Amino acid sequence: MNSSSEWRVRNPLDGSSVRWLPEELAREIAARGDQEQITGIYKQRLQHQGKSLTLNVSITPLVSKSNERIGRLLLFDDVTQRERMEEQMSQTEKLTSLGLLAAGVAHEGEYPAGGHL
Repeated sequence: MNSSSEWRVRNPLDGSSVRWLPEELAREIAARGDQEQITGIYKQRLQHQGKSLTLNVSITPLVSKSNERIGRLLLFDDVTQRERMEEQMSQTEKLTSLGLLAAGVAHEGEYPAGGHL
């Protein structure tokens, strides 16, 4: 499963095929093809219909009832919103820390710790 043509989907209406995975992601999945355990690709960034998406991809060997390996199961988890919320929380924490620092400096200016009476 190393060729990029295998990462294409055929349109049943007209027989045309379209690539459904970005080339970089398809290569990464193919490179993990021989692994017998579940593996993951985290925070894979890609463009889809003009939008930036962040995906986590889980790759699981697919086996038959006779324990023969017959393929792979790919699970895609869109974590774009979660990543944006984490960035916003981080920014909020930074601003909170900056506010506390500014308040401490202002307080120290008004009431110096080693001040004279």
